Amino acid sequence: MIKNKRSKPINKRLAEIEKARYDRYAQQHFICDELMKHFIDIEVTRNAMRRGGVWHAETVFPEKSDLFEIEKVFVNDETEPLFEMESDVTPDRWVVRFHYCPAVACWQKLGVSEENIRKYCDIGMDGDRGIFSHYPDLEMELTKKIAWGDDYCEVIVTRKKNN
Repeated sequence: MIKNKRSKPINKRLAEIEKARYDRYAQQHFICDELMKHFIDIEVTRNAMRRGGVWHAETVFPEKSDLFEIEKVFVNDETEPLFEMESDVTPDRWVVRFHYCPAVACWQKLGVSEENIRKYCDIGMDGDRGIFSHYPDLEMELTKKIAWGDDYCEVIVTRKKNN
């Protein structure tokens, strides 16, 4: 069962930002729902999400794979309180936890089944996978997921060892 509760209220500015994000998450649901109605596997949306992540890495994220600099873009004044994030970064390893997921909250409000929330979540994470694929010396692992019933999502990014 999905547990996704905000632990503290957000201010008006962040609530407006969250509403804008809800629009994006709702669009993902409506696109996937239409595909499923036409018996088209929603897996076809994965590449689009990944491409979006790569584009995001190329246009917003630092050129070099400096985890401290990447963290500054990823965990900022908007994302940290919206996702209730905690972050621990070293030069070779970054662990970020999301204790609340606005995407899951949006899909729950829309009445999306837990099975489809899990699908949407994993497809949505292809955006993050795309971001980190931009850095050939980094690898990303998603070890915990709110959509699967975990208390938080956990992303671990590590620097690949030279072989």
